[in-house]
Amino acid sequence: MSRGVGESSFGAERGVVLLGGFDAPLARTRGLLWGVILLWACSNCWGQRAANWRAFKLADGLPESACIAISLTSQGKVVARHLTRPLVSELDGYSIVSRPAPEGGKARVYQSPGGQLWTAMPEGLLEFRNDAWVFHRVPEIAA
Repeated sequence: MSRGVGESSFGAERGVVLLGGFDAPLARTRGLLWGVILLWACSNCWGQRAANWRAFKLADGLPESACIAISLTSQGKVVARHLTRPLVSELDGYSIVSRPAPEGGKARVYQSPGGQLWTAMPEGLLEFRNDAWVFHRVPEIAA
């Protein structure tokens, strides 16, 4: 009986073809075993952890859920200017404080490191002081 390439008399007697010195069913089993091990090892890599997002709504005390501008403060708070209501909300993750928004324009409202709210206007800056917006003319901005 003639033998094919890679066959030995041992494999021919058992009815199994040896491929490159490996028993074909054994090689298939080893490959399957390595595949299972690889999938098990990578099972933690398939997805990312969920982000720690939190959505604030009207039920949480937000005057309006739609915002036209949002800024992040150095203290980690979020200052949001609302779309249709003339309010600016300050969120610290636990509570929401709403204040009147400056009249005219829909510019973003910022907070200084000291906690002072301010916004830029075409002629200067507006600062929120004593529950009112105070205008400060800045010639360099108006020019």
